Amino acid sequence: MNSKNGQEFPQSFDWSMWKDVRGNWCAFMVPMLLWAWGLPVTEFCLFMVMAAVLVLIAIYDMRYGLIYDRLVLLLLLLSTIPLLLGYMAWETACAGALLGAGLLEGLRVLSGGGLGMGDVKLSVPLGMWLGWEDLLLCLLLASVAGVLYGAWLLACRRLNRQTPLPFGPFLALGALAAFGWGVEIRAYVEVLLCS
Repeated sequence: MNSKNGQEFPQSFDWSMWKDVRGNWCAFMVPMLLWAWGLPVTEFCLFMVMAAVLVLIAIYDMRYGLIYDRLVLLLLLLSTIPLLLGYMAWETACAGALLGAGLLEGLRVLSGGGLGMGDVKLSVPLGMWLGWEDLLLCLLLASVAGVLYGAWLLACRRLNRQTPLPFGPFLALGALAAFGWGVEIRAYVEVLLCS
């Protein structure tokens, strides 16, 4: 057990911990269900599987500032489902995993540890789920959302430059948006950049 702000928290994930956050998890999964409702059936099912784990990862990252390896591994194992269904090509998935890990590890080194190793590890299964194009979109969306949220907290004086801001929830949000609507969002971004 470690402590954060005087509160004890586990260093590694155990499924019994889910009982403590199941209300929050359900509260986040209802909007995920509504958000994904218009997707085709296969995409909807894949989205919900991905969301189930990512919401749990985001909750623990917000609560403890940790992205647990067991949950990252679970997400990685589940990434074989779209591969086996032919939804994603193996080459594209592996390129996404390598690109994500490389980019985030580079950012972690450049930031002097401002980005955690959990975020780097999380980028591997996200790359497997998304492929390299949608992974880049995920990172863009996560970065924009993180910067906007951080700026809002700074403006409200609820955050200073030394306060850690977990990046996992933004990665989860960016990944889900890119998975469900990557083609549409990329087209919109291209129109914005070209105009």
